[in-house]
Amino acid sequence: MRSQEFRQGVADVREGKRPQFDKGDWQLLLYEQGRLWGTIAPRSMLLTVNGKPNPAAVDLWEREREAITP
Repeated sequence: MRSQEFRQGVADVREGKRPQFDKGDWQLLLYEQGRLWGTIAPRSMLLTVNGKPNPAAVDLWEREREAITP
């Protein structure tokens, strides 16, 4: 959730942008995880609060980990 690629995936899906599949393997994995998380998370849920991971966002990640990660 801290990576730029993950955050970009969340931002892209929330803004309705087309996926960016022109990334390297590792970056693409993080980006796609961000897109998936952004799809299931409420749009109002922030990734961070005061520069730290939002506990509600982390909780959602933990509950949905199997759907988000390969």
